[in-house]
Amino acid sequence: FLLENGANIAAVNNEGELPVDLAEEEEIQEMLEEEIDKQGIDVEEARNGEEHKMLADANQWLNSKVVKEKKHDKSGATALHVAAAKGYIKVMNLLIQAGVSINAQDNDGWSPLHAAAHWGQKEASEVLVENMADFAHKNSLGGTCFDVADEDMLKWLEELKKKQASIQKDDKPAAPRIARAPPPLKRRSSVSRINVNKKELLMHQDMSSERKRLEEKIHGKVTTSFFVFKTNFSTNCS
Repeated sequence: FLLENGANIAAVNNEGELPVDLAEEEEIQEMLEEEIDKQGIDVEEARNGEEHKMLADANQWLNSKVVKEKKHDKSGATALHVAAAKGYIKVMNLLIQAGVSINAQDNDGWSPLHAAAHWGQKEASEVLVENMADFAHKNSLGGTCFDVADEDMLKWLEELKKKQASIQKDDKPAAPRIARAPPPLKRRSSVSRINVNKKELLMHQDMSSERKRLEEKIHGKVTTSFFVFKTNFSTNCS
């Protein structure tokens, strides 16, 4: 009935299995195999077809730097949800590089980490955690990835949570060094300025005396009035 109404015999579940792989009754298995042969379906290609198509799309988004993603009409799942649930690691890496949201929500509020945890995808969970997927994110019913995870995933998720905390600690920027303010400059007091003036006066006086001795050697003597004039002049200039 399903096949007569267009059911896809090459549909793949989250484990990469076709309907023929899950058939428990021999009669059903034979019927599905006949239909596969009739439609000329390559079983291996069917198992990997979805992943290959997603790889091509993710590569295109990465190269064009434009993510042209459309959520699933019914579930609201993104490409990262699908890749995480099915363990398409190469697809996940390309999608993350292309810039898709690591914590995108489907219609039930599930993040890709919820999907990976629920379907028991350890490596997919690790990829998400290393890219800072939010462990605290809750779905529409208030459940975290731990609440929906396969039982065998719980211990692994705990280890990943510790790993993420360690990564965040290592990536935390060091506290900025606070430079000490330089000591305030000392303002020169009026006393200092007076001392400087006295020093300049003494220098002028020494220069005048030296000039007098030089002129006496050259001319024999220098008039007192000239010496006084020069001294007074030097003092006034200071």
